[in-house]
Amino acid sequence: MGMGVDSNVLIFERIREELRWGRVRLAVDGGYDKALLNDCRLYVTTLITGVALFLFAGPIKGFCRDLMSRIGINLFTALIGTKSSSTS
Repeated sequence: MGMGVDSNVLIFERIREELRWGRVRLAVDGGYDKALLNDCRLYVTTLITGVALFLFAGPIKGFCRDLMSRIGINLFTALIGTKSSSTS
């Protein structure tokens, strides 16, 4: 849940930054474009950690599967779900 909140906060801060520069029409697209690289870095590093834990840690494989599935869901929600709801 913390990663999903972090992604949305990062996206909306980038949108605010674009609005401060006076780019009202491009604020949403610019906010998402600038936050995309940071979000991908966050999710890729967490996914690598989840895969490493899954391979080398026996008793927490269920946690690792859950972590990796939630990473995909959070990435989809943060980048696709919120953008589609904010542009409609």
